[in-house]
Amino acid sequence: MKKFIVLLLTLMMIALCAAPTLAEDPADPPLLLEGKNVSFLGDSITTFAGYSNNPDYNAKMKDNYVYYFGTNYITDVNDTWWMQVVNKTGAELLVNNSWSGDQVVQKGVLRAKLLHNNEGTPPDIIVIYLGINDCTWGIDLKRFQYGYQRMIKNAQAAYPDADIFLCTLLYTPAMNAGQSPDTVTDYNAVIVKSAEELGCTVIDLYNDSGITPKNYSQYMGDRVLHPNKKGMTLIGDCVIHTLSEYYQK
Repeated sequence: MKKFIVLLLTLMMIALCAAPTLAEDPADPPLLLEGKNVSFLGDSITTFAGYSNNPDYNAKMKDNYVYYFGTNYITDVNDTWWMQVVNKTGAELLVNNSWSGDQVVQKGVLRAKLLHNNEGTPPDIIVIYLGINDCTWGIDLKRFQYGYQRMIKNAQAAYPDADIFLCTLLYTPAMNAGQSPDTVTDYNAVIVKSAEELGCTVIDLYNDSGITPKNYSQYMGDRVLHPNKKGMTLIGDCVIHTLSEYYQK
């Protein structure tokens, strides 16, 4: 009996020694944009009180009008599309220079040079989602194209090492100049052409975000233009998808 017990214990020890040891959990892989500074240029859809008008980021932003301010469809900055991009990629928010109601042909051209912080740190990445107010107010397409390309050139001159991403515009029926909502595709054609000519990357929200002319109202807090939490997530995920494709080449 003793011999049997000794044999059994010996076999158990051999089995334990032969069993593979569990490897230590590897460290979390670095996030997609960890260590990169990202700046945003936009209109009301990209605003949030205390961020897009915070002079601690860039003193020139203190007078920026905001749309989202904590009680207007989006109550938490982390639900905005741009902060979701920051949080999910590990990027550092440098500057969000967005102005509610602005157009490319108004302040957008000049604000493209104000995407550095107060210390002069330049962005590594610039995401521009601007132009829907030009569209809804019926700005002439030639004038829009001239302004849009000036805006890009200003950003490129100020931040020559930055990667610039241009978002196409989502559908909206909120037209103020009497034109068809379908004209948004004409403005998007200008954005795509500008990206091709000036070496930028397109983030195609119109075709790839999942927000369409048929379902847009369920993703808009005001049912026409300003995204709710679900809409913000779709926009943010579309932006992240394009960034992932670009930086994982």
